[in-house]
Amino acid sequence: LYERVLSADTDNTEALAGLAMTEVQRAVRWSGGPASVPATLGAALADGRLRSQNAQAALDRAERLLARANANDDSAVLSQARGLLASARGDLASAAKAYRRALKRDPSAFGAMINLADVLSLQRQETGALHLLESAYVGLSASY
Repeated sequence: LYERVLSADTDNTEALAGLAMTEVQRAVRWSGGPASVPATLGAALADGRLRSQNAQAALDRAERLLARANANDDSAVLSQARGLLASARGDLASAAKAYRRALKRDPSAFGAMINLADVLSLQRQETGALHLLESAYVGLSASY
């Protein structure tokens, strides 16, 4: 779907961000870790699957996609995509900053809340992570 949109509109921010996040998720969850079990971010960082050739190729493609987006675009979706890439690269501080930027732009960005909670948990900030997960749950419940 993202590829189809980008074939018609090469600068579509949402499609660039969406495809970049898909590539990062592929690297984190399905890049051939132990027994090819889908992994969490923490597990993927710990078990080395993100250093594999396939994972690096996916992360590099995500980086190229995000570079195509306007560098001045600070939309929530691009900030979330930049955060996801930073977290997969192991730069948790930059990831947290990007997710917070996404939430500043869109306080109801539930994906950014959940991703930031994951990063905070990896940084042993469990209280902040729990608060974000509770906020995401309340917001998601209200939207359904």
